[in-house]
Amino acid sequence: MLAAEQPPLKRPRTSDYSEGQSSGTGPRLLRSKELWFEDGSVIIQVELTQFRVHKTILARSSSIFSHVFQLGEQSASEVVVDGCPVVHVTDSVEMRQFLLLLYDQKYGPDELPTFTQIAAMLRLGRKYDVETLYQEALRRL
Repeated sequence: MLAAEQPPLKRPRTSDYSEGQSSGTGPRLLRSKELWFEDGSVIIQVELTQFRVHKTILARSSSIFSHVFQLGEQSASEVVVDGCPVVHVTDSVEMRQFLLLLYDQKYGPDELPTFTQIAAMLRLGRKYDVETLYQEALRRL
């Protein structure tokens, strides 16, 4: 069989996540495809999922993230991947919804967010001090 006739060695990806780095013998990390910006300046890691986003967007929206980034710049022991500091959070799948809302702004007046989206807006809006997101969720209830 000629080289040009050989089938591909890998199947095409069908997930919203791509494989990231592994910590050696540990599990593989997943990189969010929709929230992985090549020019991102920080990696938010939730369990095994990483989001490469922009510090300025998070810091502008959230006083909590602003404070975390100020502390991180003073810490020489922070983990860095691809030149970006890694911030570990414990917010499960809600973090994806939260980040999408910060990047895509608010829902239009005629759009109806799901309960999962409203819950993320309420919980993480309060936790990370994003008052506009929190108030929008209250308005939608």
